Amino acid sequence: MSEIIKANFKARSHILSLLGDELIGSDNLALFELVKNAYDADATRAEIRFENLGTDHVAIIIEDDGIGMSKETILNSWLEIGTDFKRGINRKISQKFQRESLGEKGVGRLAVHKLATDIILETRTGNNHIGCKLSFNWQDLIDNAKYIEDTEVILEMVENLTFFGNANGTRIILKNLKKKNWERGDIRTIYRTVNTLISPFDADDSFNVKLVLDDNYNEWIRDIFEPKQILQASIYEFDFFLAKDGTFSWKYSFKPPFKTENLKGGSII
Repeated sequence: MSEIIKANFKARSHILSLLGDELIGSDNLALFELVKNAYDADATRAEIRFENLGTDHVAIIIEDDGIGMSKETILNSWLEIGTDFKRGINRKISQKFQRESLGEKGVGRLAVHKLATDIILETRTGNNHIGCKLSFNWQDLIDNAKYIEDTEVILEMVENLTFFGNANGTRIILKNLKKKNWERGDIRTIYRTVNTLISPFDADDSFNVKLVLDDNYNEWIRDIFEPKQILQASIYEFDFFLAKDGTFSWKYSFKPPFKTENLKGGSII
C-alpha cells in the first residue's frame, strides 16, 4: 500500500548570503540597485557618500528625498525577499512623476548584504511625523536562525528623521563593508554607472545622483563628464520633430571645438 505525504520546501537562513552574492554580481551593481530604488520612490535627489575612504572603517551612505516607506511597506514588502510589489499586476507608475519602476526582482534589499554586514535603514513618509529605523547585522541574523522564516529584526519607530532637510526620504547606512580597499577604478565605475540614471535634458521629473567623497579623493572623478557636460561639449547636434500626421522636420548643426582665424578674416578648423 502506497503512502502519500505532503511536504514543504525549506530554506536555510544562509540562503540570504547565497542570494546576495549570486543575484547581485558586483559592488557596483549593488549600489546601482539601491539608487534605482530611489528613482522608483520619486526622488529628485540621491547621494552616495563614502566616508573614511582608504581606511578599514570605510562606510557608505545612500540617501534620497523620495516618498519614503511606511511601517506597513517595510513589514510587508521590504522584508519579503522576491516580493511582487513592483512586478506583474502590481507594477505601477509612480504617483508624482509617472515613472516606470526600474526595480523588478524584489532583491534590492539583498544589495545591502552584498556590500556590508552592518545595516541601518532609516525612512519616513511625508504624511507621518514618525519614521522607521531598522538596524541589523547580517551575520548575526543568519547565525541565530536555522531557517529563513526564523530570522528576526527589530523595527524601531523614531521621531525627527529628515532627509536633505525634508520630512520624507530613505537613508541606508552601510558599515563593516566586505570590501575594504576601494580603488580609483572602483569609484570611477560607480560614478559612471549611476550617471546613466541622470537625464541630460531638463524635465519636471528630473533625477540627480551625486557621488560624495572625502576631499582628498575628489580628484578621482573630477575629469569625468556628467550628462549635461557631455551635451555641452558635443561637436554635432541633431534636432528633430515627428508630428502626429507623420511630418518629419529636422535641424543639423556642427559645433567645432575651436576656430582659427585665417588671413582673409574667415575661419578654418
